Amino acid sequence: MPKDQGKALADDLRRHIAQGTAPGVPAASAAAPAAGQDVASRLATLDQLRGQGLVSEQEYAQRRAQILDSL
Repeated sequence: MPKDQGKALADDLRRHIAQGTAPGVPAASAAAPAAGQDVASRLATLDQLRGQGLVSEQEYAQRRAQILDSL
C-alpha cells in the first residue's frame, strides 16, 4: 500500500476510534451495542492498529485512556 494511502487509512481509523464509530457505518444508523462490547471492540481495534504500526505507543496510550475514561 502506498504510504499516502496508508496514512489516510490510519487517520480515518484514528478518527473512528476517537468517535467510537465503525468505518463505513454512519453513526446514526449503527446499531447500539452494549457499552462493554463497544469499549472492547474499540480497544481491540486500537490494539490492532498499534500492532500494525499505524499508531505510535504514545497515541495508543492516549487513545486507550480516552476509551477507558468513557466508561
